[in-house]
Amino acid sequence: MKTVVICVLVVGAWLVSVQAQAQLGILSVCDYDPPESRIRDLTLQGWFNWSDGASAGAEDRTLSARLVVDYEQLFSSAAQGRDVDGHAQLRRTDEAWTAELNASGSVRSTLTDALFAVGALGLDASLDGGIEMDATGGVGTGRFRDATPLAQAIAIQNALLDIGQLLAPLGCDVLIELAQILGEVGPTEDEKMIHFAERLLATELLAEEQLGVRGLLAMEEILRSPYQTRLSGRDAQVRVGVSARLSTEPSFMATGIAAVRFAAVPDPVSQVALAAQAKLRLFRPSELGADADLTYTRSLPGRWTARGNYHLSIDRGWTNRDVMAISHLLSGSLTTQVLGAIGLSLAAEAGYDSGDEELSVSVSVHLEASLF
Repeated sequence: MKTVVICVLVVGAWLVSVQAQAQLGILSVCDYDPPESRIRDLTLQGWFNWSDGASAGAEDRTLSARLVVDYEQLFSSAAQGRDVDGHAQLRRTDEAWTAELNASGSVRSTLTDALFAVGALGLDASLDGGIEMDATGGVGTGRFRDATPLAQAIAIQNALLDIGQLLAPLGCDVLIELAQILGEVGPTEDEKMIHFAERLLATELLAEEQLGVRGLLAMEEILRSPYQTRLSGRDAQVRVGVSARLSTEPSFMATGIAAVRFAAVPDPVSQVALAAQAKLRLFRPSELGADADLTYTRSLPGRWTARGNYHLSIDRGWTNRDVMAISHLLSGSLTTQVLGAIGLSLAAEAGYDSGDEELSVSVSVHLEASLF
């Protein structure tokens, strides 16, 4: 019964994403569809945590430090695509060191206008839990696009309207052309700014015969600041393969995986993302694991960024055949850019695991550096 419920939740998340995509659109009524999307991000974070509750271990309260590295790479086109995600964490508490590594990668090739073939690899490793790997293949539908250039174009338009450099909002066709200029691979940032300004001048909507100093500074600030990536689209995949647990007693099992992902950009300064995945043993379907993430990110004035996330994890016999575990984690952070691509964040988390007597809470301060 619980297997059916989880499958219904996965399908429901897909249907909701379809409806939400239709209602929200990509930033506006404009439809931005670049032939290729390329995203590559590497982030380094240093954390200092204060924890209370079950997560603090034997003590009521504990202090800890963490070093976190996150990597994301995505390439998407009509014919093919690939993505790589990696997360590594080293944590030090009063008691011991802990370390974990999570990584996944996939490649896809288009079969028809609606379907693609996909192959994927996954790795989960930790000092406490050993190593688990899976290799799967299957089919999927959907595609993601990098909407960052359009978000930047709309942000520049709004900034120019605010300072009186632009007499009226730009039309959708013009915004698409400006986004294509910003998203073009090859030209330097200076060359893109020149072409952008020339296209603005051709609209005859500038208050003066050329873009003034205030307008150029506003445009430069948006283009040169570490602008948050804006991703739009959705996909769903069904894959089968094998998973291996490499511990004191290695085991190999046939595995099935169903996954949905959805990303939308309600406005140039916001990002909504949903990801859900369920995996089960094909010959022991009562053993399954499921994870879901919902994230909202918003850029605020003054180079501040607010982020909220909810994570749900269900482990029914996947890690331990005799154990059913459900965990909830709600987190939020507020980040300010202090120097170039370096940000200072204040973050808070509240979590609850099945069997705990109380909530676990954590407050942390961390430095974050976006390397590229």
